[in-house]
Amino acid sequence: MADDNLYDDEELVSTNPNQRNWRGILIALLVIIAVLALIVTSVALLTPPDESSRIKGQRLKLSDVLYGDLTPLLFNGTWVNHRQICYRDTWGGVSLLDVSSSNFSSISLVHDNVFKRFTPAKFSLSPDQKFLLIAHNMKQLFRYSYLAQYTVYDLASGATVAIKIQENGPGGGGQPYLLSARWTPRGHKLVIVHDYDIYYKLDPHSSTSYRVTNNAVPGIISNGLTDWLYEEEILHSSEAIWMSKDSQVLLYASFNDSLVKEQHNTWYGDGGHLVYPEIRSLRYPKPETPNPTVSLFVADLADPNNINVKSVKPPPIIEATDHYLTGATWISPNEICITWMNRLQNLSVISICKNPLWKCQEVQQIQGDEQGAWLDSPSEPPIFTLNGSHYITIAPVKQGAHGNFRHIVIVDVTKKQVFPLTHGQLEVTKILGWDYANNTIYGAPGSQLVTDIFKLDYNSYLSGKMNMIVAQIDARGSGGQGCRMTQEVYHRAGSVEVADQLEVTEYLRDSLHFVDKRRVAIWGWSYGGFVAAHALFRPDQDVFACGISVAPIVSWDLHDSAYAEKYMGYPNVSSNYQGYLEADLTRKVKDLKGKKFFLIHGTADSNVQFQQSLVLSRHLTDSGILFRQQIYPDIDHSLSGVKEHLYLSMIQFLEDCFVKLTRVEPKAGLSSGGYET
Repeated sequence: MADDNLYDDEELVSTNPNQRNWRGILIALLVIIAVLALIVTSVALLTPPDESSRIKGQRLKLSDVLYGDLTPLLFNGTWVNHRQICYRDTWGGVSLLDVSSSNFSSISLVHDNVFKRFTPAKFSLSPDQKFLLIAHNMKQLFRYSYLAQYTVYDLASGATVAIKIQENGPGGGGQPYLLSARWTPRGHKLVIVHDYDIYYKLDPHSSTSYRVTNNAVPGIISNGLTDWLYEEEILHSSEAIWMSKDSQVLLYASFNDSLVKEQHNTWYGDGGHLVYPEIRSLRYPKPETPNPTVSLFVADLADPNNINVKSVKPPPIIEATDHYLTGATWISPNEICITWMNRLQNLSVISICKNPLWKCQEVQQIQGDEQGAWLDSPSEPPIFTLNGSHYITIAPVKQGAHGNFRHIVIVDVTKKQVFPLTHGQLEVTKILGWDYANNTIYGAPGSQLVTDIFKLDYNSYLSGKMNMIVAQIDARGSGGQGCRMTQEVYHRAGSVEVADQLEVTEYLRDSLHFVDKRRVAIWGWSYGGFVAAHALFRPDQDVFACGISVAPIVSWDLHDSAYAEKYMGYPNVSSNYQGYLEADLTRKVKDLKGKKFFLIHGTADSNVQFQQSLVLSRHLTDSGILFRQQIYPDIDHSLSGVKEHLYLSMIQFLEDCFVKLTRVEPKAGLSSGGYET
């Protein structure tokens, strides 16, 4: 049969695995992989953004900010001469580092067990390297000034000598507290300020002290030590003594505050144990009130038993009006360079005063711009060539249509000619040194709020721990971008810089999808507290829901004269009466309704007087405005000692403010972000 023949040719056999279709299997696998890849890609694209924290490690702690746990240790050395540095070593002692060769060598001067006996705050090595001066048991007075006991350690014998003004010391033989003690530039002589008079000691072991001045009245007349205004606003130092390099002549300033009116503050005492609080007074000049007067004197120390003192006369343009002493330096044993400013601080005069008359002759005038705005005096006095024929300093230099920028200039003393050494749209804020051999100058760039400088502060904690976004804004009035931008706020504080804060914050709020538009706050300290309050108090702003002002300037006529007059002029109709009125926060308190405000101040603030916050508090209360206030009794402007309480209080206020605000519904496809409560 045909069918039988058909099947006869076929055999029934088992299938061999090696004969499978591998090509088909491979194609199938590739198809499966492609499908899986498409699924994964689709899931990734369509999944909403992860709103949880991107930080998976340990968060920043408040203690990291308060106690510097993450702050790098800075070098603590000071130059003894051109090749040696004295520094506190790893073991807690004092060592001397020689940098004159490629292989730095270090020797130990004082072991740590010596320092453990005194718990010193400061130390200095005598120029002849025979003694170490140790300041200990310090009691802070103001920002830079302090009382301390001073002890000298003899490096050869290991003996210690307590520094006293007379053999038995004031107060029945106890070691006195001194306002200042320092080595002369040569040898191991000492210049001492005690009870605001100057003394001179030839040897630390000697019981004899030679009196240079004898007219001090504590709180009124001060010799060799700045009064409060000069310490805080002008010289930014408590020292007002300049020694010639040969240690034979001493230049010192004397400050007279007899016409300066007193600011009275209440002192409550530690733990509130004073049954009746003390009333403490401070000579605190305010705008258009009498300022302290300053006088300069030169004392010849060649014969300590007959110290000859001569007066230094300022140039006529300075002597004829209210003025400030802003710096001094010795050119040679017979020449001094002194820098002065007028009271409004828009004219600076650099002068040279010569022996024997010590009458100052003007060398250079530096003026503000055409609008008469203020000048920022250099942080250091002019640096002279070795022969005294030229000096370098920082002065405004015009950069075409961009206006003035602070640059380094060199001045020919004889010809009184000025030549710029740096140029461009940048600012030099400090001259670090002059390499005479290579004719090279080292300058430091300007500093602003927005920089690349590493720092850990309260803002770091807010962003690193509390899920808050912190923006710092260099508005008009900030430094580092030329005089024109810096001086935009001249005579109109609380105007353009506040407008810039509002405008930039509004832009960030509306442009960044992860910002909760309802929960935006502003805070500031001192002048920053003034700006924060002005921004919050504006009636037409809807950017900030809450704000914090720490020790704010409230009324400029209540602030100190040097600071207020520098930026705002005088509060009279011929100067800037209207500017003072418009900057006054007490006139704007009714516009705070509906916003949350936290006012913080220390009662012992000598910079921005506690009176400022009390005046604002009174106006807010009288206007029926509810606000939060934190007062720190007997605490100064820096609020040191209560920082933890301060920061926790501010965090609590922000949490209370933000949690009560209704969140804005996020747009489709966008994360609402904001702070998680």
